[in-house]
Amino acid sequence: MVDRAFQSKSYPLVWWRICSGREYEKAELRGGAYSKSCRILEGAKYPFGRAGSGKSVVGHVIGGYVNEPLYVLKYRPDGKGCPYHLSGEFNQPEWEWRNFETKPHEAKITRDYSLRTTDGDLQFIDFDFYGTLAKYVSEQFVALCADLHVNSRQVPLDITYFKGGRPSKSYFVFLPADHLPMLDAEKSVTEVEVIDESGQPMMDRFFPDIPIYRRIEKFVSKDAETPHLFQCVELFSLVCTETFRAQALKRMLRGVEFIRLDDNFVYDPGAGW
Repeated sequence: MVDRAFQSKSYPLVWWRICSGREYEKAELRGGAYSKSCRILEGAKYPFGRAGSGKSVVGHVIGGYVNEPLYVLKYRPDGKGCPYHLSGEFNQPEWEWRNFETKPHEAKITRDYSLRTTDGDLQFIDFDFYGTLAKYVSEQFVALCADLHVNSRQVPLDITYFKGGRPSKSYFVFLPADHLPMLDAEKSVTEVEVIDESGQPMMDRFFPDIPIYRRIEKFVSKDAETPHLFQCVELFSLVCTETFRAQALKRMLRGVEFIRLDDNFVYDPGAGW
């Protein structure tokens, strides 16, 4: 179900971005909350839980910000365990958390979540990272996040094949808890979304000082320390450090591509980015 207000001629790009997948049941502008402090969250180091248990998983020791080269995470399908499209039916009509949840640790999550694929030919899923808006990750991805003290929450997602059976890996819906604005607007080359009726820039609902960008021709990052994995507010995407990337490659995590976030990075959602 989509909020029809965002399907008007005034908001074509926003509608496309939010409604391009099954993941979100309600159109809503993005947002984020910059977690500035270091803190410790309850839980064991690897509390994966069991898929379908209804118990969500949380990140733990939060801190250790670093200043390293940054990379945007993008799903990379291969048709061999990393499907080009994961079509399926969820057992719940909606999530118990908000779209672009900025405070996942405060969300009251009590239901079980499962996804039954609807593609009869899909009998092998082996990705560690999947998704555009909603992100589905494996226990191996969660372990890496725990090792690098990533501030996040993971909700078990029980995936079953259309013809029966399950993947060998356990999966989770990944909810990042750190949302950082990283664009140096003065040094970058950008084009913002505008409201047709007023001609004013369309602003982020959770970061009212940050506009929504139609295109970023040149992305210059702020010179700032960051966690090893976080949600970049301007890009609607997960961004990681060089350390996270190196560990992911060492552990051979599947389905994830790392695109360097530097002066050559171009953000163009209308063209698939």
